[in-house]
Amino acid sequence: TEPGDTKPEKVESDIEVNFLIRPDIDAFINEPSKLKLHIYAPASASVEVEGKQVKLNEEGEGELWYPVKDQIAPDARQFRKMLNYRVRGLPSPKSGNVSVVIPLAHITLAEPGTQVVTEESSIRLSGTTLKGSQMTLDGREIAVTEKGNFAQTVDLKETGTHAFLLRSARRGTVPATLKVYIQRVSSIKREARRFGASKHLKYKKIAERPKHYMGRKVAYTGDVYHIKNKNAGCIAQILVDKCDRHQRCPLWLTIPQRIENIKVGDTIQAYGVFDGMQQFRTESGKVMSVPRLQTRYVIPAK
Repeated sequence: TEPGDTKPEKVESDIEVNFLIRPDIDAFINEPSKLKLHIYAPASASVEVEGKQVKLNEEGEGELWYPVKDQIAPDARQFRKMLNYRVRGLPSPKSGNVSVVIPLAHITLAEPGTQVVTEESSIRLSGTTLKGSQMTLDGREIAVTEKGNFAQTVDLKETGTHAFLLRSARRGTVPATLKVYIQRVSSIKREARRFGASKHLKYKKIAERPKHYMGRKVAYTGDVYHIKNKNAGCIAQILVDKCDRHQRCPLWLTIPQRIENIKVGDTIQAYGVFDGMQQFRTESGKVMSVPRLQTRYVIPAK
């Protein structure tokens, strides 16, 4: 082109590629735990990816299934992996790393939670996923709105633990799965009594020796001064009853389901497993560290 002429011009050209790795994203639809890699190289070459030998056909094409099941963080929006390769048999041997970046589908559960205890005979599962996704519940397709919302009511015909598997897939992404466990009981109060929590482990002891009492089943009664549902879980803070004189005994509750029937000012009984100390910043800017309970049962106290 002439100087100053910005009109694009199409030019065709052949470029010789001696070696190529191409991830097959669509293969995740049928096999979400593995990444399928297509390998292209001269048929006479010797190719290794992540230390594994790749068998090439007469046209120099091969494939490798790479496991990714345990390499994807729960809240990740992309799968990133640097793959090491080595190619022998070229005019000059090649080795190095290739970066693979693949978008991930996701499932954000709004209700009821991933580990739920209920006395109800049915319960509603709802949340969001990527727009245009195909959503299934235990293999049966469920509707997804144009905005990516889904909702489905499931029956809990018998008491006991019911396991449900949500799966969301969209072309060009790694499918997402989410397991939901719902325990139907005839009486939450009765189940809490059977939990086996120590009745003699005082707040002061776990606060002073958190490592020693880590993992112990405990139960405390207290007044709620903060509670907030977030996605399919709940964070609550209570002031434990029967605290030492002139002392405030705050307890942090991590609850794996939404809590709708409790508000600030209510007195509750919390049963769960002591999980160490929770650090947080107060509204005044002060950093505090308080005992944290992975809570299994929450019961309004009368």
